[in-house]
Formats: sequence, structure tokens, C-alpha cells
Amino acid sequence: MKGFVNNNFNKVWICILQITLTIIIFENHLLAQTQGQKEEKWAKDIFNKHTKIQDYPKFTGQITKLDSNSFKFDEKTLIILTHSEELKILLENGIFYPNIIVGNSVAVTKTKQQLDSLSDSQKFFYNISRTDSLKISNFEELKSLSKSPKQKIFKFYLYNFGIMKPTICYIELTNKDGTKGFDRIEFMKGCRVTYFEDSGILF
Repeated sequence: MKGFVNNNFNKVWICILQITLTIIIFENHLLAQTQGQKEEKWAKDIFNKHTKIQDYPKFTGQITKLDSNSFKFDEKTLIILTHSEELKILLENGIFYPNIIVGNSVAVTKTKQQLDSLSDSQKFFYNISRTDSLKISNFEELKSLSKSPKQKIFKFYLYNFGIMKPTICYIELTNKDGTKGFDRIEFMKGCRVTYFEDSGILF
């Protein structure tokens, strides 16, 4: 009798755990959908307002491929955190590069000795102002906003040194030769960045 009760008790707990897990997965799915919808709405607002094309030329400095996901543009490093063939092509060909994000100023890094001489608050402000190391994840096309075969709009998360939360950014890519059914790799190789927007830190 005792074994029968224990067996039923275990079955009840297994059932409860399965239901709880299902609820958690469902809630996470809804949260992801909601976040994605918010980000797409932000993008719509941005691209409905922008009228002036920002034509960024290709990077003319030295591009060094440090590994399969890390690229150095002169003194600035950009790292891909989540795999994206499209982003990799943009970086390898100097179409997208750190200066588009942080400007053309030369990034100056401090030595360990210089860092050790700073107070905690000085270290904090130094770290959040650093532009020598950037990381990108979740590079994704917003297909609902890409109205023309000559243009594609992407969003991505940007991680700055010393800041835990990412910034959400949007870029518009334009390939004047783009047509319907155009190979996506060829599109990326022949495109230019015609708009970039830093939309703020995600909370």
C-alpha cells in the first residue's frame, strides 16, 4: 500500500513539473514574441521618419581577421557573438565597420599601470567610453520593412565594453543592382550602408 501511495505521489509531482515546464516555455515564447514585436515597431518608427540617405563609404584602413568571428579595423576590434554569414561578409569587405557606430576618433587604450592609478569611478567612466572593442549579436533582417529588392533592413544587438546591457541598432543596406530573387550573398557583397541608427540600451 505504501509503495502504491509513493508511486502515485511521484506521478503527481512529475505531472506538476511537466505542467510548470510547459508554462515557463510558453511564457518565454510570448516574451520573445513581444520583444521582437517591440523592436520591429521601433524600427518602423525610425525608418518612417528618416528621409536623408547616409552613404557610408567602404573602410579604407587595414582590416585584420583575428579569427573566424573577430575583425580588427585599424585599432578597433569588432567581434561577432552569434553566427551570421551576412554580417561576416559585410565586415570582411569593409562595408560595415566600427567607425560607423562610434565615429572616426582614434580609440586610445590605457595600460594596466594607468588603469591601476584610476579611482573606481574613473575606471567606470573610462570603460563605458571605450570604443576599441565592440561585440555584435542577433544580426537579423527585418523582412517586413525591406520594401525594395534594392534595400534590406537589419537589426542587431551591440555590446560596448563595460556595459552589461546591449544597445539595439538598425542599419539599412542598399544595393543598386538588387533585384527580386537576387542571391543574398551577392547582395551583401555589393551593398553599401545607407543608414545607421543607435536606438538605445535595452532594459
